[in-house]
Amino acid sequence: MLGYQLTNADVVVRSDGATIPKYEENADYRDYLDWLNAGNVATPADPGKSVP
Repeated sequence: MLGYQLTNADVVVRSDGATIPKYEENADYRDYLDWLNAGNVATPADPGKSVP
C-alpha cells in the first residue's frame, strides 16, 4: 500500500521514493489528493531532512 510524506518544499514524497509536485495538473498529485479524501493521513514533514 502506498503512503505519502509531507516535505518542507512544494512536493510530497510517495512511499516508493517518487517526489510529487503540488500541482493540480499532475496526475500523481491528484492521486495523492484522492488518497487523502479517502481518509488517509500523510506522514508529517521531517524538519531535519531535505527533499531527495
